Amino acid sequence: LGMPYGEALKERLIKDKVIAPGLGWVTDRASVSQEEAREDALGEPKYVGYGSIASDFSKITLAIVIKKDTLSARDVIPNEWFIYLAIFGFLASLFAMAMDAKKLGKYWSVQSFGLRLVFWPLLLLAAGNLILDYAYQNLSLSQVYLAVMIYDSLWWVMPALLIDMAARRFAWAPVEERTGHKIPNVVRLFASFFIYALAFVGVVGFVLVQPVTSLLAGSGLLAMIVGLAIQANISNVFSGIVLNMERPFKVGDWVKIGNTEDARVTDITWRTTRLITRSGMSIAIPNGKASEAQIVNYSVQGKSQMCIHLFVAPSISSEEVRKTLRDAPLDVPGVMSSPPPGVYFDGIVAASGGWLAQYSVLYWIKDYSGKTAVNGRVWDAVYSRLNAAGIPLGVAPDYLRGPSVSGVEEEDEMEKFKENPEHDVVIEEIADLIGSR
Repeated sequence: LGMPYGEALKERLIKDKVIAPGLGWVTDRASVSQEEAREDALGEPKYVGYGSIASDFSKITLAIVIKKDTLSARDVIPNEWFIYLAIFGFLASLFAMAMDAKKLGKYWSVQSFGLRLVFWPLLLLAAGNLILDYAYQNLSLSQVYLAVMIYDSLWWVMPALLIDMAARRFAWAPVEERTGHKIPNVVRLFASFFIYALAFVGVVGFVLVQPVTSLLAGSGLLAMIVGLAIQANISNVFSGIVLNMERPFKVGDWVKIGNTEDARVTDITWRTTRLITRSGMSIAIPNGKASEAQIVNYSVQGKSQMCIHLFVAPSISSEEVRKTLRDAPLDVPGVMSSPPPGVYFDGIVAASGGWLAQYSVLYWIKDYSGKTAVNGRVWDAVYSRLNAAGIPLGVAPDYLRGPSVSGVEEEDEMEKFKENPEHDVVIEEIADLIGSR
C-alpha cells in the first residue's frame, strides 16, 4: 500500500494531524501489521467470481498509541535504556539493603538512605515503563488501565516510604540517642499513619480522580474525636520531647518545679518527670505541667548559693559582726572558698519590746544534696564564733521566723513579709527611730 512504518509512520501521522492539536494528546507510537483473513461468500454478490466458497483477503491493522501532551521520561531517555536503568537501580537497592544489614553506623546509614533516594525513583521509572510497554502489547484494555493505576499509585507510596524512613533515621534515632529513652510506639505509629494517610489521599484524589472533600472531612472529624480523647497524653508526650531536647534539667539535678519542694530528678520519661525529695517521697509530675511551670535548677552551674539569717542587738557594731562571721562558713567541709562567703547587714527590724539588727550570711556549696547537713554545721560555726566574741543571738520576730531560704525562696519569703499586717508599722517605727537619731 506504500505506507511508511516505524518513526516515519509516526511522523506522517503527526504531519497529517490524525490527532487534532489542542486536545492535550499527541501520538507516541504507531505501527502497521498485515495478516490473512478469510471471509465466507455465502451468496454475497461482491464475492461472485472468486471461484471458491470462502475467499482470502489481506487484513491491514493500524495501531496508534497516544499520550498526554506533557514532558515525560520517554522524551529524554531512549526506550532501549530502560532495561539497563532498571537493572542498575535494582542492584543499587540491594546494595543499600546490604549496608543496613551490616549496621556499620550513622555515616553508612545516611549513605544507604541516599542510595534509596536516588535509585528508587530510577528503578520505578525504568521498571514501570518496561511493564507498561508489555501491558500495551499483550494485555487487554482493562488490564492496561489497572497497570497504569498501580504505576501511578506507586509514585505516591514511594515518597511516603522514604519520608517515613527519614523520620526513623534522622529524627527518632538521634532523639533516642541524646536522651537515652526510647520514643513511645504511639508517637512513631501516629507519625507513620499521618504520612501514609497523606499518600492515600493523593492516590484517591490524583490517581483515582475521586473527590476527597468528604474523605478529608471524615478524617478530620475522627482525628478531632481521638485528639480530644487523648489530649492530655499527647500533650505530655510532646512536652516530654521538648524537655528532652531543651534539657532544662537532667537526671541527678536538684530542682524546684512549680510549687513542689526542691528534689532530685531520678527519671525523665516521655509522659512524666520523676523526683525524689529529701524525705524520700517520690513525685511524678506530668511533662505538660513541668514544661509550663517555673523551673529552678540548683545544679546547672555546679554550685548553689545558701543563706542563713540571724539577729543580734543593734548596739553591736555591724563591722564587728561582719569581721567575726566573715570566715565562719569556711570552717565547714563542703563550703566553697571561691566564691568567698559574705556577711551583709540587712537593717533594723522590730522585735518584742525593742529592736534587732538583721544579718545575712551567704556561702556557696558544690553538692546541693548535702544542703541540710552543711546548713546545720554552718549554724554551729556561726554560733561558736559569736559566742567566742561575746555577741549574743537575738530571737527573730514571729513574722520573720521560718526556714533558711535562698534564691527564689528568699524572694517568696520577702513577699510574704511585705504582705504581713505588721510590715507598715515596722517601717514607720524604723523611720521614727532613724529620725530621732
